[in-house]
Amino acid sequence: MIATLHNMAMIAFQNKDYQKDYEYTLHAYQLAAETRDALGLFHVGQRYGQILHAMGKKEEGLRTIKTSYTIGKQAGFPDIDHIAELIKQLEKS
Repeated sequence: MIATLHNMAMIAFQNKDYQKDYEYTLHAYQLAAETRDALGLFHVGQRYGQILHAMGKKEEGLRTIKTSYTIGKQAGFPDIDHIAELIKQLEKS
């Protein structure tokens, strides 16, 4: 369900329906948190943090992305360097 919601969010984003993108991403993130789904928190957390940051909730967004990075690092997920770069970029803005 988390992956489906995340995919629906990405489709909404591609269609420039940013409200639906936010709603699907939020729901996916909440579901991942409720079920303690590390992979979901990792993937969806990155996107959710970026959305929050773009909405002006910079601290919350950055915190969410950092949590995603920590989960990815602890779980040994590959290719987490791009998240570290994203964090650096957002800390400067």
